[in-house]
Amino acid sequence: MLAARLPCFLLLSGVVQAHEAHEVFYFDLDKAIANDRLSYEEQAIAFAFQGIVNNAADMWPTLFFDAGSLDFDWPEADKHWRKYLEAEGRLTFREVPPTLCDLLAQADPLKRVQGTVAFESKGPDPLQVGDGYSLAIALTIAGQDQVLPASTAALNRHSCLRNLPLKVDLRRVPSLASRMQAWDWAIQTLLPKASKNTVFNINRFRVPADPVNIQRDPQSNATITTIDYAVQQRAFVLDLETHLPAPSPGGDDDALVERIFAQMAPLFSAYGWSYEYSWTNVTSHAGGAVFCSFATPSLSFWATLPVDSAGRRHARPLPHHDRGMPLNRSKRYVVFQTNEGDTPRIVASLFGSSWASPERGSLPVAWSINPLLGEQFPALFDYYAKTAAANDSFIAGVGGAGYVFLNQLSPPHFSAYARRVGRILQEYGPDVVDTYGFASFDLLERYSSEAAVGGKAPSAYVSQPTNWPFTGLSSLNCPQLTNWQGDGTPVICTPNTDPYVFYYADALNKTCPSCDFAARIKAQAERHEPPVFINTYGGLHWTATAQEPLKEFWKLLHDTMAALGNDYLAVGAQEMARLTREMREASVVV
Repeated sequence: MLAARLPCFLLLSGVVQAHEAHEVFYFDLDKAIANDRLSYEEQAIAFAFQGIVNNAADMWPTLFFDAGSLDFDWPEADKHWRKYLEAEGRLTFREVPPTLCDLLAQADPLKRVQGTVAFESKGPDPLQVGDGYSLAIALTIAGQDQVLPASTAALNRHSCLRNLPLKVDLRRVPSLASRMQAWDWAIQTLLPKASKNTVFNINRFRVPADPVNIQRDPQSNATITTIDYAVQQRAFVLDLETHLPAPSPGGDDDALVERIFAQMAPLFSAYGWSYEYSWTNVTSHAGGAVFCSFATPSLSFWATLPVDSAGRRHARPLPHHDRGMPLNRSKRYVVFQTNEGDTPRIVASLFGSSWASPERGSLPVAWSINPLLGEQFPALFDYYAKTAAANDSFIAGVGGAGYVFLNQLSPPHFSAYARRVGRILQEYGPDVVDTYGFASFDLLERYSSEAAVGGKAPSAYVSQPTNWPFTGLSSLNCPQLTNWQGDGTPVICTPNTDPYVFYYADALNKTCPSCDFAARIKAQAERHEPPVFINTYGGLHWTATAQEPLKEFWKLLHDTMAALGNDYLAVGAQEMARLTREMREASVVV
């Protein structure tokens, strides 16, 4: 065993308490999928197994997965985490041979797995997406009874599954003969025993009437990677499609979702994924918050891992980095805010590898992050607080503490949500909040008041020009780039006119993307006399390994700043908040 490194204050005080590195099992799922030719449903068995052995009540996790290509935000992320945790002296890893049966035989030292729940998809499956209920129901039972969800085909292929006790046989439940009948049975029988704080949508089922891009959405298969967390948390698992408009049901699935959500606790977490607009809308109406988690492996590991070798479980707050520069009234300021700030997946993938780059710290970046993850995954969140450089600042996105449409929350839900944000900001930071545009100025005033009651009001807001053509979801209409609340709290709006600097990366010229990006920033900034603040949003790619070299995050930002010249300064989130407040105090209005 390796001895953990000791904090300097303990060495200096003469108090020496060594902590041995804890051993966990390490499983290369990527290799196992290739070795065993694991189907989607067989991969679900592996993830459910991980969720069972990483028991939420344990002091330390038991099993970590290298998900490889299933984490398409950065396939090398899990290898990075292993090296970091080993170098820190917190963990050692015992490798398990990469087959499903070796995993089941070697990585359950406490014999947590009690058997199997058998199921079989019903009816034709032309899109190869299952029947839209059998696997999801089996996964709910997996969390409640500590059993592995095994299809008939998987049982036939793997003797290690057949050797486990068959605890539940869904193939013999008459109520599962049709999809709507099955969901009615699950809601009546399983939902009362499930967590009221977490639900999970596996986002697999599709129908032939769906658009082709929805039928073949890569986010759909990637959502399986978070099954371990759903099982660990005893979540009710859905495989339902949501549609707009909401809250009025758009079909049978929408009615089922609303029926399920009506039984959840206030501020519940909706993990997994579906269609972004409808999923977030119906979740907001029910008083919950979305945690987009496709391509996000081993969350059951992160939920159980302490922040240090001593076993502490409270993440430190994010740093408040401000270089203290004075407001220069001859300059135009640029803020590089990253996207996907509501998601666990962006922190699990180290912001799509950009945080792991040796270039980090070379320019100010406003990293968008969900501070509620500090409670849910303290060791993962603590890593960013611990490793942040002086040029790393943070914005709470999207909404503040879980993805919501603020203008779709009922008054009681809005109050509860904003007060939770205030508590989280006070405990974990940051103090700049991205509302993503779904709030009026009056609503933001209420947000500040309620957040202050909860603990701490934001020091500034940023708002995005989403411009989605859906009733009630239109974004904030900003009369100017920088606005202020009555108490001087700034509201900085990402420009909402062409040329866009919102989700800019894909639209940039391929030959010289930095030239294009700089030109877009200048076109927006030079419509105003300095000082002016241009908030840009985006830069992180869906797949870190597939990006064009000239659009690599750090190269693009450095090349863009060089093209902008000396009249432009890059600043972080906290600097933007302070400097825009100073603009108002000096009666300088953009």
